[in-house]
Amino acid sequence: MMLLSTLLVGLVVPTDFMIFQPEKNSQWTVSSSDKIVVQINPCARGRWDTGRVASKWIHFTDEDYARGEQLVIYKDATTAKKVMRQIRADLRRCADTGKGWYRNRHWSKPLALGDEAVMVGSRYFHSGWAEVAVRKGAALMIYGESAWPNRSLSDEHFTNVLGWAHDMSAKVCELPEARCQG
Repeated sequence: MMLLSTLLVGLVVPTDFMIFQPEKNSQWTVSSSDKIVVQINPCARGRWDTGRVASKWIHFTDEDYARGEQLVIYKDATTAKKVMRQIRADLRRCADTGKGWYRNRHWSKPLALGDEAVMVGSRYFHSGWAEVAVRKGAALMIYGESAWPNRSLSDEHFTNVLGWAHDMSAKVCELPEARCQG
């Protein structure tokens, strides 16, 4: 068990394993820092999850479009399940906050993907965001992009994020640390 723990602590997710392959320009941000908060964060909390073994976060931003990919490997599936449970709880607790320019709304619904998944649409005064979070074993994958989703979370706003999430759901089990079952 000690050897396994030592191996897991040293895990680094290579950028070329990810779905997004950033170009060499200033519009891309890539980080393996465990200080990056979970991308779906409706209550705007600091880093609250524990038990991370490895993570990779890739984000693209330009004047009118953004997209993000986050892969976090936790020490076990139980820890990853707790994170998903907290994401769903935060989506309920902070579903509609603020007023006027500071109003934020978040809608979510379960999604049949991986071991468990949630589809999230968010609207802010000036923008919106479509996201999908998928847990598979000890891995949590989150994909998001600029969008203007509505309460019904219609698929037209989620085409890209669903595609990216499906692709990584099939790929993540190549990492033994993801501990996929079956």
